[in-house]
Amino acid sequence: MGEVRSQHDAPEGVWLGRLVIAGIVVLVLLPVLPLALYSFAGRWLYPDILPSDWSLRAWEYIARERSGVLEATLTSLGIA
Repeated sequence: MGEVRSQHDAPEGVWLGRLVIAGIVVLVLLPVLPLALYSFAGRWLYPDILPSDWSLRAWEYIARERSGVLEATLTSLGIA
């Protein structure tokens, strides 16, 4: 009969692969974090770690019809 292996008995190569994938995900997503924070920042001066004021001004602007964001997005999707 075949031996049943648990998840803890995975070969070392599997763990190394998972570690590499986790590292790549962190390297890709880490630069997006300041951009996401900045989209809600009303005022963010150096050397502050976080914004001193929070605002939805940028999101309110892109939600307006005259901003052209929806049209630009649809054009980009059409080209792609």
